[in-house]
Amino acid sequence: MNKGLAVQMPSLTQSAQAYLRASQLDTKVAQHLQRVDDLVTRHAKAEKKREISPVVRQTLGLLRDRQSQRAAILASVVLGPPKAMEP
Repeated sequence: MNKGLAVQMPSLTQSAQAYLRASQLDTKVAQHLQRVDDLVTRHAKAEKKREISPVVRQTLGLLRDRQSQRAAILASVVLGPPKAMEP
């Protein structure tokens, strides 16, 4: 009544070594996670400082001023395509 696949069972010394490695796994993982936590807490946060160039600042100032908006519209009408070319 010997049915099934012929499988060689590992020796007891291999099983004992595997059990020993598995029993130490939780301590190794805990140590690794502690090292990762230490590395993460040591990082200094980088300051996010966005410098706006003077040209952009000047352009935004012009867009906010009503007189500049009127001048821009007038310039687009004067410098735009001729009326005959408009659709």
